[in-house]
Amino acid sequence: MSASTCLVEELLRVVHTEPCNATWTVYTESNAFGGIRLSTANDVTTCLQGCQANRRCRAADYNASSPVGRRCFLHFSAAVRVNVGRSAGVSHYSISRLCPSTTQTFCLVEHGINGWA
Repeated sequence: MSASTCLVEELLRVVHTEPCNATWTVYTESNAFGGIRLSTANDVTTCLQGCQANRRCRAADYNASSPVGRRCFLHFSAAVRVNVGRSAGVSHYSISRLCPSTTQTFCLVEHGINGWA
């Protein structure tokens, strides 16, 4: 974008172009405090899909022996403290994401966005 077409300033924005590829690190017999219950996840696959669907989710705990609706807990803090080896029957899953992206330049003007590069 040239200076003649941008009236105020040019800004960059990272745009994810495809779904993120997720990998999981599993800590058996472990959990973390402070998770938010995902009551619709009653199997480990649905629990992990629930975390993967929310880009803010950092980890999930799953306990198959808990009552239905109380098996999956999602964690959103970067400072999740895992109690390794202290929670019988619970598995803690930490997610790592690789997100393909591109950078787009756009022009910000006084009353909104003028256009995309």
